[in-house]
Amino acid sequence: MYDLPNQRLREYPSQMYPTHYVMKGIYMPINPDSTWGLCMNCQWWQIEPKAAVAEETVGLCIDENLQPYRLSITGSGGCNRFMKGTPAHGEGSSRQPPTAQPMR
Repeated sequence: MYDLPNQRLREYPSQMYPTHYVMKGIYMPINPDSTWGLCMNCQWWQIEPKAAVAEETVGLCIDENLQPYRLSITGSGGCNRFMKGTPAHGEGSSRQPPTAQPMR
């Protein structure tokens, strides 16, 4: 969907560590002191049992600090709470609002 690393280099060729990504003309700040990653590569992302891990798949963020918000997000989303791993699976993860319980 988005080629962020290459887009970043085109947008900021003189900066080795940019402070923003540009997506559809919107500047998205990056905290260089944090670990940022995509939901589809994160262990805190939970999807339906038979769903494919993909950018357009809708799932539930089960990070302990974000659970109260019942955050529904696609695989192409991301944040600085990223923890590399395989997404969890739980029935109701893609419903609106999500009805699944965290499986981790």
